[in-house]
Amino acid sequence: MAITRRFLLGAAAALPAFGARAAGLSLTYTGVAIADALPVFIAHERGLFAQHGLDVTMVPGNGATIPAVLVSGTAQIGQMPPTTLLEAAEAGIDLVAVAACDATPHPSDVALVVGTNAPVKQPEDLRGRKIGVPGLNGTFHVLARVFLRQHGIDDGSVSIVEVPYPRMVDTLRSGAVDAVTAPRPYLDRMLDLKAGWKMAEIVRGTVPDGTVNILHASTRDWAASNGPAIAAFRAGLDDAIALIHAEPDAARAMLAQYTKLPPDIVAGLPFLNYGWRMRPEGLAFWIDEALRQGLIAHHPDAAVLIAA
Repeated sequence: MAITRRFLLGAAAALPAFGARAAGLSLTYTGVAIADALPVFIAHERGLFAQHGLDVTMVPGNGATIPAVLVSGTAQIGQMPPTTLLEAAEAGIDLVAVAACDATPHPSDVALVVGTNAPVKQPEDLRGRKIGVPGLNGTFHVLARVFLRQHGIDDGSVSIVEVPYPRMVDTLRSGAVDAVTAPRPYLDRMLDLKAGWKMAEIVRGTVPDGTVNILHASTRDWAASNGPAIAAFRAGLDDAIALIHAEPDAARAMLAQYTKLPPDIVAGLPFLNYGWRMRPEGLAFWIDEALRQGLIAHHPDAAVLIAA
């Protein structure tokens, strides 16, 4: 199955168990397939969604436009970072989270990686430099700004640009950016190729346990009218998470297939803290940082942003 750098996982889903054809289910990946989305890959490839009446198909798309895609009805469930959900709510787009992908504690490194040839030896050297993040205003962009603040660096003195994961190695090597933010297994690839060195971990010790990393959202109207489809979607995710732990080697092989990374890089990767249940406290860190960083101007009620 071809995987594009930005795509939606769409589904026109027949649900014979409750006698109606479900609306399509859509997921977006941040720049490229990521470990957070592994339960979806497993559920699709192993027919677990189908066992719950969901017929899932892949539809190309652009993660930056997911809220608009959901409102248009082209897709019904979109995968996005919590910051995108908050920005959509601020803009009056009535979305709700229907499921989480995973949450902290994050079992593997998410790091700020400095290019091997960059003139940066300590955090203070980042002033006047350029940092690449997988998505602007996404969680890693927010965390990069937290890191700068923690080290007394005005983030206005640092240029932050979007660099998709597959381009990070070449972008670091070329000097187009001085540093990037990346999780494993992309982090492992950079270090293995000596494209950069790890300056700091940016999740552990910063993001509270129970904080949602990536989530699935829909419009509020769709969620209110499609409870059985949401239940089937969540059941498929539950089955996929169980299978990941029952067949870890097969799960890692599928992650390598989707991320296009060498199997030996993926082989030692610990699985994330997968689970679909959303709680208001899972959004609290992102709400506080979105307010502090000016992504939103009003404090939303986290409970209102979560579908039943």
